Amino acid sequence: MASAPTAVPDIIIPNSPSDTVSSLHFAPRSAGSADVDYLCASAWDGSVSVYEVSANGVCLPRAKSTQGSPTLCSAWSADGTQVLSGSCDNNVRLWNVASNQILTVGQHAAPVRAIFDLSAADSHAPAIMSGSWDKTVKYWSVRSSRPLSFISLTDCETRQEARSAIFFPLP
Repeated sequence: MASAPTAVPDIIIPNSPSDTVSSLHFAPRSAGSADVDYLCASAWDGSVSVYEVSANGVCLPRAKSTQGSPTLCSAWSADGTQVLSGSCDNNVRLWNVASNQILTVGQHAAPVRAIFDLSAADSHAPAIMSGSWDKTVKYWSVRSSRPLSFISLTDCETRQEARSAIFFPLP
């Protein structure tokens, strides 16, 4: 007879955002050690926060960035050293957590609702895909403030449509 699974206690996040959390993502495993994970949280208060979560459930705040307007989405870079974010000020940003430098990669005509890193883990220049309420999906390189390519959507953009756009060939 199988034994019942052991209950895992909730993890308490200290210094959590003051408004609704819009996204949560753990960093790729290569970014931490076997005993530590890193959690990124974006929120309606305009913050993007990084927390260190140990195997025993202890959570410590490690870094925080304030975007200035509600931050609707975030994602880790493939190597786990940078956080991408999209916000209600229409900007797509890349935050180097170690140096605390923030680069505005590009801009949409409406709030950015979805963001993804499309680059390989060993890439030092992330390829970014963002989806916005302006009904576009845009592909970015950090080397240019102009999108590499974009797709106009006929219906209101959703996360699923943005994810599906990954499979569209770039012109």
